Amino acid sequence: MTIRLSTIDDLVTALPYLVGFEPESSAVLVCVQGGVCGDILRVDLPRSTRDNKGWLDIAERATTRRARDQVLLAAFTDDPARARVLGPLERRLRAAGVDVPHVVVVGATSYRHLSCAGSSCCPLSGRPRAGGASLASSIAAEFVVQGCAPVPTRGALEATLAPDLGARARVEAAADAGPLGFEVMRWCQVARTSQVWEPTDLDRWRLGLSLLDRNWRDALIDAFAPDCYLGPDALPGRHAAAIGEVRQALRAGDVGQWRAQQVLISRLTDLARQVPAELAAGTYTVLAMTALASGQGALANIALDQALTADPDYVLASMAARMLAHGVAPVPPRMERADVR
Repeated sequence: MTIRLSTIDDLVTALPYLVGFEPESSAVLVCVQGGVCGDILRVDLPRSTRDNKGWLDIAERATTRRARDQVLLAAFTDDPARARVLGPLERRLRAAGVDVPHVVVVGATSYRHLSCAGSSCCPLSGRPRAGGASLASSIAAEFVVQGCAPVPTRGALEATLAPDLGARARVEAAADAGPLGFEVMRWCQVARTSQVWEPTDLDRWRLGLSLLDRNWRDALIDAFAPDCYLGPDALPGRHAAAIGEVRQALRAGDVGQWRAQQVLISRLTDLARQVPAELAAGTYTVLAMTALASGQGALANIALDQALTADPDYVLASMAARMLAHGVAPVPPRMERADVR
């Protein structure tokens, strides 16, 4: 997917689509390399000035570890006082050698540059948001055509990943006593994103069960986030051979890469919500790592929360969550997945 953002107005319109929801009381940091958007970081704004130093330390560390050429800063809030923390962050980033061409404050209906004193730059009421997250903007329309639409809030995004308890009961009732296996054919059906996927409850059980094999789980993450996780020489021979079929299924579709990734994430979400609790941690973790490779950090964080709710001791989810909290990406995102120029 390639969507060109030519103005700050375009960027403000695009940010809810890039984050996945309309941010509230949030700072959004957009890392740019060669004119292409890379990582999109969203963090809660500090509640008071007493929290500023700790917040600035975390935000600076997370940004400088990811920043390439430039970072664009935006505060989503209607409270100008809370937005001022972006000023010290901008200065810190510039001191670290990171170019910060724009810092904007985005309200519900308008936005303005942080440093704008009024008349010469932005009107006192700010510049109107061109459609916000609606179809009134051509940029918003382009995202929707590509199958990308933000939900209203982070809470709404959390609801899309909440366990479906009724479905979990049906899947558990369909469980069989078959041996643990890779379920290659079933995973190939998940991966063929250009074809309809209509799994049975038994399919969901067997898919979730297969992730109890941690090497197979890692092989799937490596397929869904190619060249970003393990690498071709890190898998046991049997697993490497089997995952080759899933990779072929991923490449077999005739839809674009961006659209294929959204379909895959949707299918993994469906699976994670419906497998029984004892199988959910692995499934949510595969979803999280796939979402991270696609640049959907908010979705990944929520999926990791669900994984750790299902199993607080699940090691990969715990490690990934801690790394994200410290500004380190467990899965380096592919730059081509964020072809927003």
